[in-house]
Amino acid sequence: MYYSLKENGLSLDEILQITGGEAHNFPAKPMYIYGVCTDTRKEPKDSIFIALRGENFDGHGFVEAAYALGAKCAVTEKEYDTDKPYIVVKNTLTAYGRIAGAYRKKFNIPAIAVTGSVGKTTTKEAICATLGAKYKVCKTKENHNNEVGLPQTLLSIDSSHKIAVVEMGMSAMGEISALSRLTCPDISVITNIGTSHIEFLGSRENIMKAKLEVLDGMSDDGILIINGDDDMLKNVTNTAQFCVRVGIDDKRCYFRATNIKYAENGTTFDIVCPDEAIKDLLIPSIGRHSVYAAAFAVACGVICGLDENEIRRGLASYVPADMRQNITRREKYTKIEDCYNASPESMRASIDVLKFLADKDGGRTVAVLGEMRELGAHAPALHKSVGEYAAKNADALFLFGDNENVRALADGYYAGGKVPIMLGDDAAAAVNTIKQNIKDGDVLLFKASRAVMLEKLSEKL
Repeated sequence: MYYSLKENGLSLDEILQITGGEAHNFPAKPMYIYGVCTDTRKEPKDSIFIALRGENFDGHGFVEAAYALGAKCAVTEKEYDTDKPYIVVKNTLTAYGRIAGAYRKKFNIPAIAVTGSVGKTTTKEAICATLGAKYKVCKTKENHNNEVGLPQTLLSIDSSHKIAVVEMGMSAMGEISALSRLTCPDISVITNIGTSHIEFLGSRENIMKAKLEVLDGMSDDGILIINGDDDMLKNVTNTAQFCVRVGIDDKRCYFRATNIKYAENGTTFDIVCPDEAIKDLLIPSIGRHSVYAAAFAVACGVICGLDENEIRRGLASYVPADMRQNITRREKYTKIEDCYNASPESMRASIDVLKFLADKDGGRTVAVLGEMRELGAHAPALHKSVGEYAAKNADALFLFGDNENVRALADGYYAGGKVPIMLGDDAAAAVNTIKQNIKDGDVLLFKASRAVMLEKLSEKL
């Protein structure tokens, strides 16, 4: 039985076969590695060091350091003057993925892939919480949802895990296809088709094509779970995999959330499906987007054999990931920090949560917003649309930053008959302006793309 990479290891000969590379200085006797390392700061002892290249780094400059720290072998794209074992490949990132994919196949456990434009991490965490009531789950940590991060998740699987849940992100065609072929998911979840990364893909139609690449690594007897309310996904038909629709509005959805109620401790709802109804479920998060995540989690729970009590208990244990709907109540105001990322869809969802909390508390709705990245030529119009939505739902709008996108947010707010407060791009001055203008009882939302680092303002209030 294969227990784990740390216990059983991988032989250099096996890695050579997996990568299709060229061996240098291989020992006569079999040699095993017990870890895969891409960063010499993370204990490469007894591991194989993969010399990855990035925009701001090149692992080839750390090969000798890796050997000095105990690495047994390296995977590189060039030859070295060394007597240590190494493998030369055409592309180290491709080799890294192949090693992780081959390792994943050593474990006969189901895998669930989660992708979509908005809500991937929330949905992944809700699924993991739910399944965790019955199984030990190996899951994507932090933002490790790309061609570097996902292999790390796969390489962390061991024999104690009964299921794996991986998040898949992308910014271009072909990326999710590659991740899916490494993971070989049994179940794939697509949360929605929005406008994130439209700068690179050009249209929502292309974004949907890219998300549907998750099917490329699935067998025909896999299950595809999609948002049946999404105007793009609801038209997905004729997939080889069985398609399950999950939603709120469309009564044709197999799993449908009804009787939705928001409360201080989260959101309660019922799930109706043809065979049964599960009533009074709770996810400790507020908003319609949270209900979608919970509904996907319930669907995965039912498919994976959980009973109603396990689903209920698991879902109730959900904890939002860092910088996602972190609600803090202070003496004079309430703060919602949702600064991990932003798109037009997630902006509107967060504004909805802001309005719910303010209406409940009887306070003003105050939005502190910054720009949304990776929207390309669509950015001005999409920012203006968010500004218009804020005008309908926010009593006050503070805008951090000084560029065309921030001004487009302001234009939208002006179009709604309201005047925003422009903060500029000086963080210290922005904090002072916010402090001078907020009132007792206000509910404040902080939301922007991650690169804006809007949490720095939130932390100082």
